[in-house]
Amino acid sequence: MSGIPVSIRLQKEPLTCPQCGSASRIGRSLCLSCLLAQGLRARVSPPQSEETLEDVLGELDMRDAEWRVGDYQILEEIGCGGIGVVYRARHRRHIVALKRILPYHAESRETLLRFRREAETAAGLLHPNILPISEVSEGDDGPGIA
Repeated sequence: MSGIPVSIRLQKEPLTCPQCGSASRIGRSLCLSCLLAQGLRARVSPPQSEETLEDVLGELDMRDAEWRVGDYQILEEIGCGGIGVVYRARHRRHIVALKRILPYHAESRETLLRFRREAETAAGLLHPNILPISEVSEGDDGPGIA
């Protein structure tokens, strides 16, 4: 996976699908388990074995799936604020904090300028309690500070 598209809105708290009960941080109308089930039903001919669709879906655990944003493997969410979210992430062999603008703010020019100023200000700070800025990116999956 090269990252989550900007068009998908990430939720602060996991939502539970009313149809199958699985949890997801992706928008209210999307359930990965239900979408997968629907896609498999549409493409698969009648089963040749006794293994059912529910057996296959039961083996999937989305919590174990590797979530990547660019070159960063997301390990967990640290916190979420008004315009951004901070993740604990792995970049190569280093654990870093990765700050991303929430997708629904990424189209605001004012927010992007504020985010850039924050990165420039933080890059100029040198203190043992402040993480150094190692990268400011503006990739296909949105702007980020690591």
